[in-house]
Amino acid sequence: MSSARSQLRLLITAMLLCACASAVASTQEQTHNWFEQARTAAEASDPEAVLAPVNKILAQRPGEPRALYLLAQARARQGEQQAALGLLRRLAVMGLILDPAEDPAFDSLRGTAELAGISARFRDNGAPRGRAVHGFKHNDRRFLPHGIAYDFNSRQFFIGSVHRRQIISAGRGREDSADFVSPGAFGLHAAMGMQAESSRRLLWVASSAVPEMQGYDSDLAGHSALFAFDLDSGRIKKRLPAPEDQQAHQYVDVAVAGRGRLFVADSAAGQIYEINRINGDATALLEPGRVSRPLGLELNEDETQLYFADYDSGLYALTLESGELRRITTAESVNLYGIVDLSRDGDQFIAVQTGHPPQRILRFSPDPDSGRVEQVEVLLANDERLQWPSSGIVVSGSYYLIANAHHELHGERQHSPRDAELTWPLVLRIPLD
Repeated sequence: MSSARSQLRLLITAMLLCACASAVASTQEQTHNWFEQARTAAEASDPEAVLAPVNKILAQRPGEPRALYLLAQARARQGEQQAALGLLRRLAVMGLILDPAEDPAFDSLRGTAELAGISARFRDNGAPRGRAVHGFKHNDRRFLPHGIAYDFNSRQFFIGSVHRRQIISAGRGREDSADFVSPGAFGLHAAMGMQAESSRRLLWVASSAVPEMQGYDSDLAGHSALFAFDLDSGRIKKRLPAPEDQQAHQYVDVAVAGRGRLFVADSAAGQIYEINRINGDATALLEPGRVSRPLGLELNEDETQLYFADYDSGLYALTLESGELRRITTAESVNLYGIVDLSRDGDQFIAVQTGHPPQRILRFSPDPDSGRVEQVEVLLANDERLQWPSSGIVVSGSYYLIANAHHELHGERQHSPRDAELTWPLVLRIPLD
């Protein structure tokens, strides 16, 4: 009887996890289909057919820039010039780079002072913003960096490689680096997000099998694990594999709370897990289908909330005690879509945003009561050294940023880019004045 009950529990668990994967895929596919419908209608100059799918997208994702632009095109083609101008003006204030003056959808507005002014604002959004100085670089073009961590005891940075399946260490202000975890050692796949737990002398690393890594095989697809390495020796202390539940996993980031609680973001499963640091059991914290691609994780100052970015649908805060998930709302002038990483400096968050041109590093403070973000500060944008930045960390009054993860060259089609396409892995330092 006990064995039968155990088998039944396993079957029910598997069914629920499959349902979770199905819900995530269904939500992603539905929104993707709406975008395709709207784009097809826009290309056919059929504004009425654009409106239904775009309004569905905006109901789910308020202020989504691509949807707003499609809506602006449709309004212009319908002869609603003021509505179109208002939407374009909103996109310009968000800081995006667009060129509506060259878009046939806005022919009815061509030559107007209003469109000329908005176009000038879009051009101005392409001007360099902020200041960053050279931190250090690594002399391996194919390293393809992603995650960065810092140990305040040893004053060492740790940088993970997607392609080499490796982790290196480097001192502040020094160009030389050392091998911390050798390529592929201990079964390490692509080294993604990481965090140092200095009090326990551990470096936690989220690792996933991806096509960009050397030695990739399709049989490895969907395999992920959370690793812990000794901060002083680089020896492996723990390897906690993702759940074996018949769905793909891609661990992309890890957050460690002061009391040792562990959280990982799984972008393939559309889930945030709390990981038992002893036996590796993973507890899902989100309802199935709530988000599609969770990425950067960061706890708030008192560690009562876990903030994370969903690349497609914006920023969220998860209250750890109650499990309440809240989508962060913004002023109309703020765009928090397309964020890939979060860091915290006191009560302020720093975000790496790559979803819509230009690639930017942002700083903002959510309202402590509502969580709403009224404005953002651009710390860096339109810097030629930014080649798809991936992540960063705050250390002693500066933000250290992996500037060139080269995500634009990633993927099945181009997972072995030529050296000429790559730049030396670079960490920039942004003073936080």
